[in-house]
Amino acid sequence: MSRAVPDATASPRGARTGPGGHGHDGLGIDLSLLKSLTLPLASPLAPSAFLSLASSGGCYFESAGKIMASRGIAARIELPNGIAEPGISQSVVSSLARISSKDTLARGASLPIAIGVVPFDRDEPTELVVPEVLAVRDLDGLCWLTIVGRDPASHKDPGAQLLTGWQPPSIPELVAEAVTTSAGYKAGVRSILSGIKAGRYRKVVLAYETCVRSLTDCPIPPSGVLARLRMLQPQAILFKIDSMVGASPELLVSRSGSKVLSSPRAGTTRGSSGLDDALAASPKETEELDVVLEAVVQALLPYCRELSVPTCPQIVTLPGITHLGADVRGELCEKADGSLPSSLELVAALHPTPAVGGDPLSESLRAISSLEGRSRGRYAGAAGWVDARGDGEWAVAIRSAEIFGSSARLLAGAGIVAGSDPASELEEVRLKLSTMLQALGCRLPGSFEEPSEVA
Repeated sequence: MSRAVPDATASPRGARTGPGGHGHDGLGIDLSLLKSLTLPLASPLAPSAFLSLASSGGCYFESAGKIMASRGIAARIELPNGIAEPGISQSVVSSLARISSKDTLARGASLPIAIGVVPFDRDEPTELVVPEVLAVRDLDGLCWLTIVGRDPASHKDPGAQLLTGWQPPSIPELVAEAVTTSAGYKAGVRSILSGIKAGRYRKVVLAYETCVRSLTDCPIPPSGVLARLRMLQPQAILFKIDSMVGASPELLVSRSGSKVLSSPRAGTTRGSSGLDDALAASPKETEELDVVLEAVVQALLPYCRELSVPTCPQIVTLPGITHLGADVRGELCEKADGSLPSSLELVAALHPTPAVGGDPLSESLRAISSLEGRSRGRYAGAAGWVDARGDGEWAVAIRSAEIFGSSARLLAGAGIVAGSDPASELEEVRLKLSTMLQALGCRLPGSFEEPSEVA
């Protein structure tokens, strides 16, 4: 059971109010109390304008040239039992559809959305928010603003919050300290390899944890980190959702009408053209991708009447790092009620894939819990959005940081399969951590102090 809580004031701080009204669609309140109004903006707006809108506690999502940024919260949608609860994904979409929408673009371009991060543990409580003010730039450069509230037409000049001359806040001097020891991580890899040899697992993704803290106790600004990530990782899926910031290389799933796309990633090497062929030819690296690809296909098949699966992996090159990948494309089939599965429903079907969990899933999750020793939280979850049609886009929440005032938690994982080497896997997770550490201005992996050496 879940509930949606409208914000009576729709203030930028998104003050929570208690539930009211009559429950609908399992969400505890009727979102038809809210209205949305979509207005055109001068196009094209510079990315800095969207960064400015999201800088004060808002959300940001950028993928393949499309940018979405928000400020304020019109409603919070709470899923206390996570996305695993049957029917809950459709409840979210049905409730969004109850918001009365007026679109002055006359092209149905924008509808209310819910945006958030689904935790790694699909049973953990999840919160999605309906933004009060949402600015969008589509692939054609068309820009618009969607306002949600009880009286969106009364909102005073929301476009004034889009500041094209915005400059990101500075990031204080930070230091990175290992939470996971090198010896402990390699011991975990060896334990998994023993389980693989015994037939308990085919693959397990083991995460390595690092803490970053401010030397001056000054807060770390998520918007400043996001701006740096945008410069350093322009090809990634960029997101900032409250205190979580990331630059993911992996699309869990997107839905546009009846079209569905998933782009799993697995297999990693340091970015170098000379290593690309070796990566694609490595049985160990291709096995990592095969495990993920098989799981993605099996999860999507029940929802699709057509599914296109590549026969050969592609090389995915990002700054400093290269992966193997594949684009799985499908045509969704209608359900018994005539509707199409929403992007959030597809997230529930896919998450977590073996790209972040393992295979078999239940056994792998037990190993992860035992060896890592604490919850991953939202790391390796799904960050994204869904609209009132069910369209949406969700990235695997890796290459990310969860910021807590003057400190941040970073994790990175490596897929352990037959043939994995403990020392090589340790080097891989440190390589993956370099994405966020560069954005934070910290020392790169290899210069980490072990916990026992930190004063």
